Amino acid sequence: MTLVFRFGEEADLDQIIKLLVDGKLPTDDVSLGKIAFIVALQHDEIIGCIGLEALGKDGLLRSMAVKHDLRGNGVGQQLFLKLLSYCIQNKITDIHLLTVDAGRFFESKGFVYTDRSKAPPSIQQTEEFAQLCPSSCSYMVRTLI
Repeated sequence: MTLVFRFGEEADLDQIIKLLVDGKLPTDDVSLGKIAFIVALQHDEIIGCIGLEALGKDGLLRSMAVKHDLRGNGVGQQLFLKLLSYCIQNKITDIHLLTVDAGRFFESKGFVYTDRSKAPPSIQQTEEFAQLCPSSCSYMVRTLI
């Protein structure tokens, strides 16, 4: 499978939101000004995306989604590696995330389950953390440095 990866652009927003909706992920606060998206394209179609809301040295991993019929083909892994590179280039030292059912995937990528109360204030004050994701979501963190 030949894929092209690039940063999301304003014209991609509808396709990104469709992927997120299909993956049952929150979309209420999705905007390219707030979240940097990396997209995976196959034949000019966006088949996957991963986003990061940068908050100083902390980053909130947002909205990782892969087209349903292409899951399990390594697209998510490649998107995640692109995100790690982006974080390192931008001096982000800790990546945070909230998840309902992707904990096992992220645990395999070095994330550890952590009590939500231990999240830094910048993460706790995000719309996703404070309002969009219920308290039943698992909070996970990975330190890069």
